[in-house]
Amino acid sequence: MRYPEVKAHKNLNLLIDKEAMSMAPMVPNFDDTTVEPHFILTKLPLALLNDIFGSTVGYFMTIPSHNLLEVAEACIASIKSNFKLTAKKAASIIKAPDHRVYSCYYNIEEDDWINIMETGNGKLRSMMRYEETDYGIRITSLPYKEKIDPFLNKLYALDDKFKVLKDIEDETQNDICSIRLAFKKMTPAAKHDNEAFIAKLSAKTANNVFYKILTCEQIPEEVPSLADGASWDLFESGVTEIINEHGMIRKSYKLKSLFATITKLEFDVLVEMFKLEISKDPDAFFKILKSSSTDVQAIETCVKKYKFVYEVCEKVIKTSSFTSFINKDEKIMKEIDRLNDIIKDTQWKIDNIDQYMISEIQDVISKIGTPRESVVFKHKRDIVD
Repeated sequence: MRYPEVKAHKNLNLLIDKEAMSMAPMVPNFDDTTVEPHFILTKLPLALLNDIFGSTVGYFMTIPSHNLLEVAEACIASIKSNFKLTAKKAASIIKAPDHRVYSCYYNIEEDDWINIMETGNGKLRSMMRYEETDYGIRITSLPYKEKIDPFLNKLYALDDKFKVLKDIEDETQNDICSIRLAFKKMTPAAKHDNEAFIAKLSAKTANNVFYKILTCEQIPEEVPSLADGASWDLFESGVTEIINEHGMIRKSYKLKSLFATITKLEFDVLVEMFKLEISKDPDAFFKILKSSSTDVQAIETCVKKYKFVYEVCEKVIKTSSFTSFINKDEKIMKEIDRLNDIIKDTQWKIDNIDQYMISEIQDVISKIGTPRESVVFKHKRDIVD
């Protein structure tokens, strides 16, 4: 099988949900030399952030990239609606595909855009944007995924035919598009030819942005594996379904992790409380150790005397350095207080799981979110959910 390796962007560390990931199942890697997570759990659905294109026998899928801030806001809306985000609501938040920092002009009916949110199928027309100037026009954005050099080549070829441009100056910097076109004539008589040139350039450089979203699920009877021959079911999905499903899965694994954390912390508190009991009368404890022929016998005796469960006594006797806690009651109490504070904080996260998940997304927005300048539709209507 093909097993490509990729280098993750530094921002992925901010997106990974480390709590949820701690509960992800581990599976063998491609050559069985180690294990790796069966999937990556993130605070936002990566499928909507990365430009995805793929095909296999009889199947084809393409998901354009979207603005991170808009996807984040849609995820927040999904959580607030108990993961029942509607297509209309999603369409009012996610305005259109987003490629790098360019803000394209999209020619699409908003009803069609809502349908794409719901079904994951459809296409929209992406065109350049420009503003009029005293000397001509300044192109401020290119069509979706269009690059500067190919665009300029089309521009030069078109001007060879129309011969209306006096000057072309590419002022694009750091992916911020700015191409200045100066017309030879700006008179009323030349206006028709100039407008025809702009219309032709817009039409010639426009492209279609396609949506065809498929999700897959491994057939239950199959053992999770990355090996060739694994059987998968494919399903058509909408953008809203991806957002809602992602949120529900993240919440499920996050709660599992938080409950596991509390269980471990409560065990650690019992360990510290056992240490505190020992510290009150260390001679009695050492007498038990000396009179016991094995660790098991010592542990069983401690269980009877101190009334702590077997696992707690076992951990202290087998893994602790007695000098680290004997006659150090104050240190033990501080550790118990610290652990109880973490338990309270973790319990708050469980009790307010939706609010906690939203706060993590808001943290991502504050650190790496990039607002979209604006998105223009050919037919603008308010979307009311």
